[in-house]
Amino acid sequence: MRINLSRATFSSIVGIGQKVKKAAKETGNTYIELNRGVNSVVAIDLTEIHKLIDFNSKEFQLYAPNLGLESLRETIAKEYFPTF
Repeated sequence: MRINLSRATFSSIVGIGQKVKKAAKETGNTYIELNRGVNSVVAIDLTEIHKLIDFNSKEFQLYAPNLGLESLRETIAKEYFPTF
């Protein structure tokens, strides 16, 4: 049988999950493994809370006036508008 090696490495989250699993085994404590995914965690029913939130209110739809990061603005201005 021919085997094709992908040379792919697993993500750091999987590595952390392996460390957590080892720590749980060594200590007897229980941990949530990061690489298990959201579906492994009990869902929270937000149906009743959702009804209480007005998503069209100013708090959700309007943002305070903001010029952004000065250093970012200066960098963009120097790059794209050098004579401005």
